[in-house]
Amino acid sequence: FMFLFFVVKLLDEDMFVSKKLSLLLLALHLCFLAVFAMKFLRVCKNQTGKYCFFGTSSGHRCRLSAEYITWTLFVSNMIGIIFARTLHYQFYSWYFHTLPMLLWQANVRPWLGRLVLLALIEYAFNVFPATAESSLALQIAHFAILGELLGTSSSPQ
Repeated sequence: FMFLFFVVKLLDEDMFVSKKLSLLLLALHLCFLAVFAMKFLRVCKNQTGKYCFFGTSSGHRCRLSAEYITWTLFVSNMIGIIFARTLHYQFYSWYFHTLPMLLWQANVRPWLGRLVLLALIEYAFNVFPATAESSLALQIAHFAILGELLGTSSSPQ
């Protein structure tokens, strides 16, 4: 690892490369994927009247909306980014286009809050080398989005 090129610099390098941190982030990643999998399944049942696994349910095809599929992929990707230990600058190009949908679907209120979260993420990725302040801004924005996604009862229909 070249510590210089990481966006998140809230920890010293020894802690950053520790096995304990890796295991903690992996455990959190899996826990949040499991929590959202339950949410995804509930939405699937609301859309189709049954739980769908891999596009079928008891031999019958499930019709899921394109918005639901996109939302599921975007949320899953966001969880991976939030709990990634090595967040490089180029990762922003992998998920910046998902942020508007996630923020509007999460129904962040007021609407100005959505713009503030976008601005915090943009700021964090435009500081090189990363500072503690830019890293903190990124983590606050990411966890705010995650919290809003957890708290929202709606999802694409």
